[in-house]
Amino acid sequence: MPNPFILETKIRSPRVTGNVLSRSRVSKILAHVYEYRLTLLQAGAGYGKTTVLSLLAEENSRVIWYQISEEDKDPVVFLLHLCYATLRVYPDLEGMPTPLLESWEPSRGPLIPREVVSQYLNAVGFGIDHPTLVILDDLHLVADTPDIALILDRLIGLAPGILHFIASTRYTLQLPNLFRWRSMGQVLSLDQSALTFSEEEIAALFREQYGVDLSSNEVEDLYAATEGWAISLQLIGQSLTSGSSKSVRHALRRRESPLDSLFEVLASDVLEGQPPEMQAFMMDTSVLRTMDPNACDWLMSTNDSTEKLAYLEQNDLFVSHLGERELRYHPIFQQFLYRQLDSARRAELYLHAGNYYRGEG
Repeated sequence: MPNPFILETKIRSPRVTGNVLSRSRVSKILAHVYEYRLTLLQAGAGYGKTTVLSLLAEENSRVIWYQISEEDKDPVVFLLHLCYATLRVYPDLEGMPTPLLESWEPSRGPLIPREVVSQYLNAVGFGIDHPTLVILDDLHLVADTPDIALILDRLIGLAPGILHFIASTRYTLQLPNLFRWRSMGQVLSLDQSALTFSEEEIAALFREQYGVDLSSNEVEDLYAATEGWAISLQLIGQSLTSGSSKSVRHALRRRESPLDSLFEVLASDVLEGQPPEMQAFMMDTSVLRTMDPNACDWLMSTNDSTEKLAYLEQNDLFVSHLGERELRYHPIFQQFLYRQLDSARRAELYLHAGNYYRGEG
């Protein structure tokens, strides 16, 4: 009988469909997760973090999977799902704090997470004798909640060595002891460069998943346009197989294709998830070829662009690092941001940017 406290889909790894490309390059990197206390997989939306972790879960027999959502900012909800995710792999585990969490009522006062985490770790330490992966997918949705950050810090920091945590996140993870773990060589960090498709992988993706043999020129065009971004490659592949695009070049030229309509939903979600001042900054700077603090300060008539550019980079908001202080947006994301500006604002910004490039800034 289903437990009314638990959403089962959150504690089962997603099913890997037959048309997912197995990427040996990424798999070789993730094969080292058992050597670390914590593996961080940080990449923006659409880079295939969940897909890669799902493949990892299929390749390993003991994986505790927890798909995190907004509601898990409640410590009781978070800890209860973690317990059930663990019991799904180790159903005979004794001493878990599950009864305490299920019977908890707000009238009893605030939950003391430290004691619950200790009970969980004691149960795991005495009851598990095989190396086990704990995958926390979409951790960015709750990691900025102070109570959850403290739970994670204690959970990861004091876990028996047999547990190996993998956290996928869109943004930089901030935990009290993360720096110390890094200094001790206990953290494996992977950014979105590990997930981008190489030209060779693009050719394999289209051949194996979409039945399209690309020419070397088409592979180069796709890589130049998408920079190996999984979601855009998938959308282009879909447009080819559906017949809405006649060729790669046609797909890249079209602006009313499924690529745009589906990407708009994804990109809108990313943009709307930022603070209002960052939304304005991102849209306005889309008129720039490249971004550095001086150009952005001139364009925005401000003096805090260094911090805002650092925010874009730290949170993997579809930017590439070109030099010590210079960034540029992913081409497709830049086009999306640009389309959010009304015509009057575009004209104003172009005039202002033109003055800067002419040496008036």
